[in-house]
Amino acid sequence: MTGQNETQVDVAVVGGGPGGVFFAYMAARAGLRVHLLEAQSDFNREFRGDTLNPLALGLLEELGLISKIMELPHGTVNTLRGSGAIPYMISYSMLRSKYPYVMILSQSLFLNFMVEQAQQYPNFTLEMRSRVSGLIEENGAIQGVEYRDATGSLRTLRATLTIAADGRNSAVRKLANIETLTLTNQPDDILWMRIPMQDDLDPKEDLVTRQDATNSLFMFRRPYERDWQAGVTIIKGDYKALRAQDISVFRAQMRNLVPEFGDRLEKLEWSDVAYLPVDLKRAVQWYRDGLLLIGDSAHIMSPVGGVGINLAIRDAVVAANMLIAPLKQGAVSIEQLAQVQRKVEWDIKITQNFQASIQNASKRTAKNSFGSKIGRKMAGWFTKIPLVNSIPVRILAFGLVNVEVDTTLLAHIA
Repeated sequence: MTGQNETQVDVAVVGGGPGGVFFAYMAARAGLRVHLLEAQSDFNREFRGDTLNPLALGLLEELGLISKIMELPHGTVNTLRGSGAIPYMISYSMLRSKYPYVMILSQSLFLNFMVEQAQQYPNFTLEMRSRVSGLIEENGAIQGVEYRDATGSLRTLRATLTIAADGRNSAVRKLANIETLTLTNQPDDILWMRIPMQDDLDPKEDLVTRQDATNSLFMFRRPYERDWQAGVTIIKGDYKALRAQDISVFRAQMRNLVPEFGDRLEKLEWSDVAYLPVDLKRAVQWYRDGLLLIGDSAHIMSPVGGVGINLAIRDAVVAANMLIAPLKQGAVSIEQLAQVQRKVEWDIKITQNFQASIQNASKRTAKNSFGSKIGRKMAGWFTKIPLVNSIPVRILAFGLVNVEVDTTLLAHIA
C-alpha cells in the first residue's frame, strides 16, 4: 500500500525532452502506468534544437502521428552548405526516403504535441515544476525517485523502471554516481540569438553555415516565426570576457560572418543573446538496476550535424522496443537494460568521434593537432568522392543503427 505522498507506477520518466516524452508516449500507449516529471513550468524554452530528421519523421509515421505533425507550423531543409576550413554541401534529396529533408519544427510545439498524444491514455500522468531530489535505492536497485512537486511538497514515486531523460546536466545521472567521459579537448560554447527575416536581403538557403579564423556560425530559417535562429561558437571560457565588452564588439564579429545582416545586427543587445555551454561527453554505463539513461543524459552530443534530438528519439524507441514487454511482466533485468546500451552505443561512439574530429578541425588553436588533420581528411573524403557522398547524409538522416517501432507496439493506435 502506498502512502498519501507516494505513488506506484510501472515507469517513472524524469525529464520532458524529446527522448523522455517519446518513451512516455509509447509506454502509455502500450498500457503501462507512466508518470512523467518535468522540472520546468512549460516546454517553451529559448534556443532548443528545432530539427526532426528523416529517422524521427519515419518513426512518427509508423506510430500514426505524422499527419498531425505535418499540420503544425514548420519549415524544411534539404541541402546543407558550409564554407570555411571545411567547405561542404550535403543534400538530403539523394536519399531514398519519403522524407528527404530535415523538418524545422519548434521543439516546444513538438513536446506539447507528444504530451497531448500521451494524455489520451488515463494511465499517463504529467507533473510540471517537479524536481528530483533523490533516488529510492533498495538492495542496490533503483526503485524510483523522490521529488519536490509544484507546491514544494516532498513526494515519492516508486517505479519498476526509472528513465533518466533529464538532459546534459542530468540530476539523476549525478545522483546515481554514473561516470562520464569527456571526448574532446577543444570544446566550444555557443551564443544563440534570433535575427528577423528580410526576404530581399537574406540568403536563399534555409540553413546557412559560415566560418572565419575565430568563430563558426550556423543559422536556420524559421518561416513560421519570421526569423532566423542563429548560433555562433566561441572558445570555451571566453564568454565572460566577451560579455564584459560593449555589444558592438560582438556585433562586429557577427557582421564579419554574415555581412548581409549588418543593419539588423545593429539592433542586437546582450539581452537578446543566450549563452549555452557545450560539452561532448558520454556516460560509461547508461544503466543501473532499475534505471536507464537515454538522450543527453547518456550521451551529450555536439551541435555538429544537428543529430541530438533524433538520437534521443531513437534511444526512446529502442528502449521501448526492448523493455515494454518485460515491464508488462512486472520486471526488467539489468541485462535487458545493458542490451539497450549495446544496441546503439557503438553508433553513438562513431558519431561523437566524428563530431570531435570536425570540432577540433574547425579550431584555429587545433590547426596542427591530430584531430584537425583527421577531421579535414574525413570531411574531404566524404564531400569529394561521389560514390561515398551519401554516407554522411545517411548518418545525419538515420544514424547507423536501423530502428523501427516493434510491430507488437503498433496495435494501440492513438
